[in-house]
Amino acid sequence: MDVNVCSYFIIDSSTGIVRTKKNLELEDFPAIFNVRATDSSTASIFNEVSVNVTVIDENDFPPVFPSSLLEARLEENLPATQIIQLEAEDNDTGRNGFLTYGILSGDRLKFRIDEATGILYSTTSFDYEEEPTEYQVVIYAEDDGIPEKKRGYCTVVIKIIDVNDWPPVFDPVTEFSVNENVPVGFIVGKITATDRDTGDNAFVVYNLTGGAENIFEIDEINGNIQIKNSPDYETMNKYNLTVNAVNNKSAPFFQATTHVTVLVMDVNDNAPVFAQDSYSASINMINPVGAHVITVSATDKDQGLNGLVEYYILPDQNFIPFFLIEDMSEGKIITTGSLPRSGEMHLTVMARDKGSPSLNATAVITLNVLDNSPFVPRFNRSEISVSVLENTGVDYLIYDFTVIETSGKQIDYTIASGNEKGHFRLDPKSGQLRTAVNLNYEEVSEYVLLVEANENLPSAAQAQYASLFAENVAMLRVSVQDVNEEPVFLSDTYSARIPNSVPYKYPVITVQATDPDSGDNGRLLYSLVDNESNEFDIDENTGQVFTVSVAGKAGTFYLEVQATDQGTSRLTARTTVNVTVDPSSSNNIVVVALSEIINIVERNIIEVKRVLEDKLAWNVYVVDVYSNEFERKARSSTDVTYVQIIAFDEANQEVPAEDVKRKLQEQKSNIETELEKIFARPVTTSIEEASADSASPELIATIVLSVLLACSLIGFLAYVAFTIRRKRKQEQYLVKHQAEIAEGIDNPWATDKNGSVKSLEKLEHVNNVEKETLEFSNMGNAKGGDSDKDLIQADEKRSYLETLLLDFNSNDEDNGAPEKAAEPSNEDAQHTADFRAQQDCFLTDRDEEPALSLTLHPTTPPPEKNLKGVKFSEVAIILDAESEDDEPDTTDGFCTAANA
Repeated sequence: MDVNVCSYFIIDSSTGIVRTKKNLELEDFPAIFNVRATDSSTASIFNEVSVNVTVIDENDFPPVFPSSLLEARLEENLPATQIIQLEAEDNDTGRNGFLTYGILSGDRLKFRIDEATGILYSTTSFDYEEEPTEYQVVIYAEDDGIPEKKRGYCTVVIKIIDVNDWPPVFDPVTEFSVNENVPVGFIVGKITATDRDTGDNAFVVYNLTGGAENIFEIDEINGNIQIKNSPDYETMNKYNLTVNAVNNKSAPFFQATTHVTVLVMDVNDNAPVFAQDSYSASINMINPVGAHVITVSATDKDQGLNGLVEYYILPDQNFIPFFLIEDMSEGKIITTGSLPRSGEMHLTVMARDKGSPSLNATAVITLNVLDNSPFVPRFNRSEISVSVLENTGVDYLIYDFTVIETSGKQIDYTIASGNEKGHFRLDPKSGQLRTAVNLNYEEVSEYVLLVEANENLPSAAQAQYASLFAENVAMLRVSVQDVNEEPVFLSDTYSARIPNSVPYKYPVITVQATDPDSGDNGRLLYSLVDNESNEFDIDENTGQVFTVSVAGKAGTFYLEVQATDQGTSRLTARTTVNVTVDPSSSNNIVVVALSEIINIVERNIIEVKRVLEDKLAWNVYVVDVYSNEFERKARSSTDVTYVQIIAFDEANQEVPAEDVKRKLQEQKSNIETELEKIFARPVTTSIEEASADSASPELIATIVLSVLLACSLIGFLAYVAFTIRRKRKQEQYLVKHQAEIAEGIDNPWATDKNGSVKSLEKLEHVNNVEKETLEFSNMGNAKGGDSDKDLIQADEKRSYLETLLLDFNSNDEDNGAPEKAAEPSNEDAQHTADFRAQQDCFLTDRDEEPALSLTLHPTTPPPEKNLKGVKFSEVAIILDAESEDDEPDTTDGFCTAANA
């Protein structure tokens, strides 16, 4: 064993296990040493074996790249090529330091690496514009160490470099437009070209070609097309430009081309120009409307509306009313009629374009007006009104037209307007207007005719001068007066058939007449002629014949109906109505109940009747329609309506109610189906028993009116009786009171309880009472009358009362009253004083002055005629006093009358 080697190992003599004695140094190995095995009993017996010791190096260090991040550049479009070589270091030796390379992450489809050399390759070409411009690939270096392999990592960033491989591309270009005469530098539009490359490869410059470089230029950087020299529409209105785009900073140089159309828009920069600076023409003074004068023309270099010329006559108070431009676009000048005078006239015509703003030019027209005025006939009246009755016939003379003066010339008369229907004929020589047809007021009630009178001239001259002057035209207003014409019935005879069980006012048939007149002449009233029976009557306004009472009647009734207009002459027309009344019984009336409100059933009763007739195959009469509710108060208050019907067969024989009910039951579904069509909703039907006859509404109304009339009559009689009784009481009171007054006046020396003389005061009192009484008579009895009438009435009342008093006194004398009247007593004086007080009360209640003043001169009455000095008009007021007592108090009677 080598000494150096032996120093590293030790062996167990018993077991033979070799152990290390210290750390092994790599540089001392491999080494070989021998091991001897000796017999323990005999040393000479032994054997040796060689032990080869190899020391294995420990993998202490991982591979390490010079940099953990590397950057590499690769141009686009290159084929598969080497990109970069990576080299890693490992401080280990042997296999621990043996390295291999691989891609840990990254696009393995586009990159690969050589395991031994570490060279990174691209496997395909790259497109800068279409693909990512940067890639990251993580590379690892791995040793072959034992017991484990170790790795080192490096990230390689690969940037794709753009190459100028795309030409510029223009954006879509539309037409540009620019107004003519725009200033230099005006931007017409912008052209844009794009290059998919980047940087200098995408730098584009522009230039123009195509022959328009003297008008337009382009900004080579931003592509703005600008005005180099102002364009003129009239010189050229459209340019086709060729624009080039070049990227000239890096090779290879690419170029693109596009074409741009620039339209030059017309600007109204040219005024119209007349063909002549001035015009002249000759024209007659008398012209028809629309006579041609002259045609002027002007041109405008502009286009479109800017070059569209219109013509106008400039305002002139003297001549412009007589001329106008027939067509503003043609410049044709015509007359509006005859000119006011002859001689020279000047018109100024303007030609104006329709640009904005518009430009114009003017020209002067000199007119030589020649006097050619004809003779103008004049009517004696310019407006005429006549009236004519209708139906006067043909060739009836309406009016005879004449002119004031003819000057020995032949005058022709013509109808200018108003005779479009040809209803009139005018004699052109005599001027007589006659009817050409029979005038009818109902067709045309008024005509307005314009008639011309013209000198008889040749046709050409007549066409020129006609209808030019107001003097030779007259307006005739013809009013057609209505003549009352007879009415006419639509039919000569009418027929109807009804059963005799129908109620009052059952509609039988409606007759109708027509009258061509209007107003009262055309308003018709219907009546029955010689209607001595009470079975039928007619509605005078509608012509509806209805029943009055046909119960128990049968047979055919012949009614003559007359229609009368309301004109002055009251013309009439007649027709015959034949009404056949079939016998029937109320026992055969069938009541059909419909589940529908009554007002809707009434509106559709004709259709309901038709359905019943169709399904029953009989003639059906609707006798009544009612509901259980108070239908005349609320026509839609119930959902059930009852229809009373009676049926007749083809032989006009009444069908028994039982047969009708049976057939209604058989046809129930069919009837309800048809009724649903009429009412637009399901309707159910049922048969009801006819109720006992009840009073009709008309009968009820008659009874109510009769009761009211009776009550009114009783009230009137009671009022009359009460009034008569009250008058009698008032007369009794009047007589009694006059007697008392007479007693006081007959004793003028009577004294009151104080012994005062009252005669003079009483006479004054009588005078005052008479004044107030006359005033009251004026107010109460002379309503609206004058004072004379009041006075007469007062005198009449006074005379009447005097007579009553005289009669009363005569009766008193027979009964011994004179002694009582002649006896002076305080009671009589008290009556006089009371009478004065009552008169004062009467005057106090009246604020007005007496309507009539009567002065009485107090005189002492002769003894034999004591009552002559008394004026009874003072007590006329008592007649109007209202008192319920049999013997009213004197004071109350007077005060009440005064207040009344």
